[in-house]
Amino acid sequence: MEKDIIHLIKKMLKIFIFLLFFFGLTFSSYQYLQLKKVDAKEIIKKSLEKILEKGTIYHHKASYFRFSKESDKNEDTPIIYEIWEDQDSNRFKNQVIYKEGKKVIQVFDGNILWDYNEEEKTLKKDIYLYPDPKEKETKRGERIDLIKTYRDLLDKGILKGYEGEINGRKVWQIIDEQTKYSSSYWNVFYFNKDNFMLLQQEKWEEKDGKKLIREKIVYEIMEIIPKQSTNISKIFLFDNPLSENTKVFERHFNISTGYIEDDYYLASSSSKFSPSVSPLAPTIINNLIDNWKTYKDEKYSFELRYYPGLTPYFTEGKSEDIFLKEILFGTGLGGYNYIKSPYGFRITVYNNLSFDVLKNKIIGHVTDKIDSEINTEVNGVKWKRFNYNVFSTTDFVSQTTAISTYQGLTYEITALTDNIDIIVSTFRFLD
Repeated sequence: MEKDIIHLIKKMLKIFIFLLFFFGLTFSSYQYLQLKKVDAKEIIKKSLEKILEKGTIYHHKASYFRFSKESDKNEDTPIIYEIWEDQDSNRFKNQVIYKEGKKVIQVFDGNILWDYNEEEKTLKKDIYLYPDPKEKETKRGERIDLIKTYRDLLDKGILKGYEGEINGRKVWQIIDEQTKYSSSYWNVFYFNKDNFMLLQQEKWEEKDGKKLIREKIVYEIMEIIPKQSTNISKIFLFDNPLSENTKVFERHFNISTGYIEDDYYLASSSSKFSPSVSPLAPTIINNLIDNWKTYKDEKYSFELRYYPGLTPYFTEGKSEDIFLKEILFGTGLGGYNYIKSPYGFRITVYNNLSFDVLKNKIIGHVTDKIDSEINTEVNGVKWKRFNYNVFSTTDFVSQTTAISTYQGLTYEITALTDNIDIIVSTFRFLD
């Protein structure tokens, strides 16, 4: 009897240990599965937050592959794209190397688009005209397309997410099943598990019961760069060496109508050619300022025109002072946000102040350094221009101060570099 009880206890103990082991394993597995579970939309949202970060420059370098219609083999050599885009403006730089080795570079600073085709030996300088200044805020480019793709996935996608590995890297794999493997949609995405940046995206198609890959983009680089003055002046500048005898064309593109208004040949340039911003053609300026108002100052012998949406705000000095008069052409109280106003600017009149003194004033109070100095003559008035970058509210902007002298007085106009040609072209001295 006693032996039977001991035997029963041992048996029950074994059952208890087995059950303990079973439930413990099950619980551990449940915890493991919980850790492996992926919220696909959350991954996409985190990636979207990264590429929408304010005060940054987006940069990626990617290889684009197409595949044979009958198999999953690469059709040919990939196209290589490298782009930089400003988060807070429409500036971008785009470099493309095509299958045959042909190289195309585009650089847009918000005012001028340089479009260089190495194989065709052509450089097109497109000057963008904005009759409505608000149109300048429209952003374009690869990052905008990627943002739209992400938002479409969040709004319409039937998403599944998995942990995985690709090329030795830990990734989140997101599959969009609503596309039903249509070749019209990107339907498989791989995100870096550490920083949520996109590593690869694929288009798959179902044919004869088989799923075949049709297109693939592999991102060698995808990063967010802090936007600093040095980065802006370096990235959004066309400084690529040109092939011998490259033909340079200048065109004027009206962003409102979508038409090229002028198209003419500039020069056949040697490889030492260095592009620079040239003044807008007089006919183009006349069209832009047709409805602008005129400000005339009899006391200080000058007049100029200004955008009708602006209000002039005056500050007067004394005749014996160095500072004589300042006028802010802007919007809002006092016009102090003139730099952010459409075609806004400031004009200051001094009592015989030298170029060097004003240059040092700019460096000491406005910016750390002058990027370039240019001597120009417009409508018989000689100007010395100082170009530099300043931080304005949330963004670095390119600004120019143009200085001229007349009959013992010094005249200083400050505006965005994009607008300085237009404003200076309206200025004249009164005889």
